[in-house]
Amino acid sequence: MDILIECAGHTNAARLDAAAWFAAPVQCTWLGYPNTTGLRRIGWRIVDSVSDPVGTSEPHCVERLLRVDPCAWCYRPSEGMPEVAPSPAGASGRLTFGSFNNLAKITPRVASAWGAILARAPHARLILKDRWKDSPKSIGWLLDAIVAAGARPEQIEVIGFAPTADFLATYARVDLQLDPFPYNGTTTTCESLWLGVPVLTLEGRWHAARVGTSLLTAAGLTEFIAPTVDAYIEKAAALANDPAPLIALRPNLRAKLAAGPLRDEAGYCRAFESALRHAWRNWCDGRAANR
Repeated sequence: MDILIECAGHTNAARLDAAAWFAAPVQCTWLGYPNTTGLRRIGWRIVDSVSDPVGTSEPHCVERLLRVDPCAWCYRPSEGMPEVAPSPAGASGRLTFGSFNNLAKITPRVASAWGAILARAPHARLILKDRWKDSPKSIGWLLDAIVAAGARPEQIEVIGFAPTADFLATYARVDLQLDPFPYNGTTTTCESLWLGVPVLTLEGRWHAARVGTSLLTAAGLTEFIAPTVDAYIEKAAALANDPAPLIALRPNLRAKLAAGPLRDEAGYCRAFESALRHAWRNWCDGRAANR
């Protein structure tokens, strides 16, 4: 091999030991682990200029940053994706928030923000997804925290595990997805956008907290990027009390995404190839970090 790209980082069943033994002269980490590996034998992390602005992320990585612009991700919808459903708020006059990310990403600070949103929009609802929804230890603390921040228990609904087709159909019940922070969604965000549901994200200071910012920037939805937690709460509450912008955007969102870089597979391939070529030439010139 000339170039090795590992996609798991420090996650279950990862193969970082292969990189430790220099399986290839140019070694990169990408996609599955949103942080530095801490291994100097991995020479590059593949990111973009929004997820990792030049000069801000370098001090936190042992790898050099290999930026694939305009976005480090490209999305191909899975087969059998449903069509975009009509706006729930348009039919009922009541906005429904959702968050279908892994609940391990939900921190007390996120729960507090969601509670504040629901308190400021008492007619709104929030749907959460949890595989172990019937276990009080799994979901109880979160529901208590959201209610403690001002929400009413009846504003919150928790759905459990469902087959993929049934789960995807749940997006038809949601007007706006709330991105967790500081660990944003990735596939969940793209999936939501493809199904006509915008995602509100908080712009963070490091990679895992800036994935939402990168995806929404690539999708042309920068109005859904909040610079602070207060702005995140304000934006969500404002849309709950006046969902007209969401209702107008919903039927056009899939076409907007399809026309942008997140669905430009050929363009992404060229950018990715160019980045790898840069890393290879750098090694050939004797300047690679993984000597």
